[in-house]
Amino acid sequence: MRKILLAFLLALLPAAAFAQSAPVQQQSQRLDASVGTCAIATAVGATQANDTCTITPPAGQYVYINYLSVGACQDGTASISGIQLNFTSTNLSGWVAETSTLSAATITTNPGVNLCAYQGGALTAPLKSAAPGVAVTIVGPASTPHMSFPIIASYYFSP
Repeated sequence: MRKILLAFLLALLPAAAFAQSAPVQQQSQRLDASVGTCAIATAVGATQANDTCTITPPAGQYVYINYLSVGACQDGTASISGIQLNFTSTNLSGWVAETSTLSAATITTNPGVNLCAYQGGALTAPLKSAAPGVAVTIVGPASTPHMSFPIIASYYFSP
């Protein structure tokens, strides 16, 4: 009787090993997928400090920016001339974007026209911060009457 029971249990052993549920493959996450967005856009013509986008990484991590767009927007109510209205940065290896704008007050005769000029967009290779664990800031030009300077940056952190 023992031999029959032992033979029966030994016969079931391989079946139990193969009766496990089928493994499920996990979908991998892109390592360069953005985990955050910094978007600043103040009212046109408002008097305030420069628009500033600050991205603070965890300790030991770099900031990688894979989308960056900056703009110069106007309200179309006055003649505006701005040459070298620069966006600057810290901890981004001296990144600078220069914008210039020129308009006439007659733009208001075309309501609904996009009065913003943007630079940048999706980057083929991310901008990497110069030092790990240190915040990256992107600062718009000084406040100008009838204008605003939006900033949009998507980023992720990695060593």
